[in-house]
Formats: sequence, structure tokens, C-alpha cells
Amino acid sequence: MDTFFLDKEENINWRILVAEGFGNAEGSKVILSPIEVAYLIFKNRISLNPELTFEEIIKKSSENDPLFPLKLTVYVDLREKRFIARTINLGSIDFEVFERESDPLLSKSKYYVMIVPSEKSIPIRALYDALETAKNDGKILTLAIVDQDGDITYYNIESTLKFEVSLRLRRMDVISR
Repeated sequence: MDTFFLDKEENINWRILVAEGFGNAEGSKVILSPIEVAYLIFKNRISLNPELTFEEIIKKSSENDPLFPLKLTVYVDLREKRFIARTINLGSIDFEVFERESDPLLSKSKYYVMIVPSEKSIPIRALYDALETAKNDGKILTLAIVDQDGDITYYNIESTLKFEVSLRLRRMDVISR
């Protein structure tokens, strides 16, 4: 379950969804990620045909991606804080995030977000690679640490020591409000 398609003719509100940063319009369809679909169904903004429930999407998506529930938790949190988050496939980077009030069709994202369960360690190489990708793309790398209760703490990553197992964290006040 990698993507979902909304038919533009059957979904008259597709332009609003795309303008709000959901999916990508391609031809006669809007392509949505499973996280976007789960969020939109949770918010009663769309329904699928054949009908899939919120729980079914989580169950099926979790089979392919064990971190799906955590990713959805972070996605909902960012959206509730009025950030536009879009799924992205860049190694261990999970989302690109736009500033509040920005237009995702006209502006560039500011952050790359990497989701980490609080009980897991981060391979330093994955962190280093994510930071280098973010720097090369002119983004700020942010770690979203999710604990067992679903509480999220965001940290901006400024640097890593490539050959040492350490990292410097700075609490990200912008997203944590």
C-alpha cells in the first residue's frame, strides 16, 4: 500500500487538498501517501471507494512500515500545529515541512524531519547522512523523538561527529509550541 489515487472528477475538492499540501496532482488523479489518506479520513475530509477505514489503513500500512503509527502521530502533530508536512523518501528522512502559512505550491520546505522512537538508538551514519542531505538541500534537520505515550519532542540537529557516537541536540522551539 504505497499510494492512493483520488479521481479529480469524483472529488470536487481536490484543488483545495493540493493547495493545502496534500498529495500531488498528476493528470486526472491526485496521488496521496498512506499517511495523508489516514489523516484525511481521520479528519473526515475524504472517503475511499472501496471504503477503507482509518484502522484498516493503519493496519495495512504498518505491515509495510512498522514505524507507520509513529509517523502518523508526528504528521498529525505537525498538521495540528498548522505546519504543512509532506512525506518524502530520502533515506531516513520521513517528512519535509513547510513554514506556517506558507503555500506549498509556491514555496520551498524549511525542515527535513527524521522520526525516532525514544527507545531506539540512531545509527550515527544514518544521522550523519540525513544531516548532510538536509544541509545540501538548504534545510534544517529536525529529529522528532516519540516516546511510548506518543509525546513528541523536536530537536534541530546542527552537527554530528562523524567518527564518534555523539550528536548535539538543540530543542526546537518553533515546532514544539
